[in-house]
Amino acid sequence: MIREIRTSDAASIRHICDIALGYDASLDLVSRQIEKLSQDRGHHFIYVYQNEASGQVLGFIHVQMDKKVLN
Repeated sequence: MIREIRTSDAASIRHICDIALGYDASLDLVSRQIEKLSQDRGHHFIYVYQNEASGQVLGFIHVQMDKKVLN
């Protein structure tokens, strides 16, 4: 199931960042970033893939919308 991220997903996201992506971020930092970015719905979209049977978050995607003027 794909759904919007929640701050309660922070531990799973921290684990994914550490193991799969090599980012050693603290749980507190990940939680604060989820909270901060989730409030900016005009520019940030963060979704997780959650296994419906186990409830475990297995992946996530973060999209940032940015308007640029190209010359």
